[in-house]
Amino acid sequence: EGLGGSTVFRNRMNGVGWTISGQLGGVKWVGPKTHTFNALVPVEKYFDDHPEYFAEIEGKRRREYDGLMVQMCLTNPDVLRIATESARGWLGPHVKTEPENKYVISVTVNDSPFFCKCAECVAVNRQEGVTEGGTKMRFVNAIANRMAEEYPHVAVETMLYHTELPKKTRPVANVLI
Repeated sequence: EGLGGSTVFRNRMNGVGWTISGQLGGVKWVGPKTHTFNALVPVEKYFDDHPEYFAEIEGKRRREYDGLMVQMCLTNPDVLRIATESARGWLGPHVKTEPENKYVISVTVNDSPFFCKCAECVAVNRQEGVTEGGTKMRFVNAIANRMAEEYPHVAVETMLYHTELPKKTRPVANVLI
């Protein structure tokens, strides 16, 4: 019973020291667990050639601000394409061969409050009635929708970290907040 016992098994959850076997339909994390934006579109790989992939702050695209990593520009279609490809890359062949399991990938902001303030990002957040969070929810939903097409048993986890839940756009069915 310790560490969750029957509750863990009933809810098909994995624990710190054990994993439910595939035959029982466990839930498995795939890829990095949190603050994954930089893992999805690494600033080290893309900034020099594509600063437009990263946050515009005070009129300038930035690699970092005030000593902290910035977020991505979530309205840039290339950022969505690259992030989706990166997330797909975290899914190994077992995701297709073990459909009885549920899989979770994390699409979460960097550990930083510095979001893109380009005209498009500001406009989306304004449409959504929030200071930050509209662009992120649309971005996460877009990745989740693309994942659902090929991997119906993959969920996309995100956080409201430094963001708000938008007033209009709601998480799609396979998004976990």
